[in-house]
Amino acid sequence: MLNRISQAVDKVLTEVSENYQLDVKAAFEIYKRPFNSYDMDLDIEHGFNQWLIHDYRNAKGETMAELILEDEMKDVLMNSIHSVFKVIFEKNKIVFKDLFTAVDYVIESSETFENNDLVSVRIYPVEGKYLVVDNPEFYGAELEMTIRQSIMNKYNEYCSSNAPMGIEDFIKDNSQLIYHLTNIIHYYENEMMEDDDMVVYVAEYAIKERELVLDMLLNTDHFQILETYEDEMTLVVLDDGVQIGEALVTSHKIELEAKSQTILDIGKSLIHKYAGDSAVFIKDLELGLDDLLE
Repeated sequence: MLNRISQAVDKVLTEVSENYQLDVKAAFEIYKRPFNSYDMDLDIEHGFNQWLIHDYRNAKGETMAELILEDEMKDVLMNSIHSVFKVIFEKNKIVFKDLFTAVDYVIESSETFENNDLVSVRIYPVEGKYLVVDNPEFYGAELEMTIRQSIMNKYNEYCSSNAPMGIEDFIKDNSQLIYHLTNIIHYYENEMMEDDDMVVYVAEYAIKERELVLDMLLNTDHFQILETYEDEMTLVVLDDGVQIGEALVTSHKIELEAKSQTILDIGKSLIHKYAGDSAVFIKDLELGLDDLLE
């Protein structure tokens, strides 16, 4: 069965990449929305293909698996669940408790787990159990509260601004948030391997005339356009031809990001030199994992 699931996933992914380019483009715009200005070094495409073929729904509400598969594998993929789970052993059974919905899933897997492990993975329903096909990502137990609180904050914000809905429906409709969350943790933990005190350094500026400021910055060798999304533009910041950070420019502010205060100060001096009084410095920030997950 594991091979059949893997083959079905590969079939959908191949078909989508060849014949559903408009859906891929539309899906990516949805997928990257949770990635805010403090996440600019993240590999945003990480996890996108899995989300695209399992969770994305087109304008008609159809998943890619639903459109492409015709056998029972369609339901297996459509009803799969990607989340962060806490491992619990109950009467010789491995149970995954969803960290956000608190729903329990009996698991069948060749992977070795320990009680209270914290894992992120997609599980597939087969004959009353759930199979683990891919390799799980393991997180430290100290991250449990931070991970749960991150999604619950998004859920509470949604319910405050919209009609209340159940947490399970919210997770289903906003499944890209789980990938956003795990991408940040993956990035943060990789950086922590190199720097035990890893933080992201940010400088905020207020601007009034966005186009004027962009003209000033882009008319130099120190700022280049990386990407644009609606009214937001991300710039690469260069010093002597070497990238030292990134700057997100919106309609009313600039957020400059670097990996150290010293490098941030170099970027700030470039903004001051080329934008002058058109960019008014507001404050510096030092952001850790909790801040990135807000």
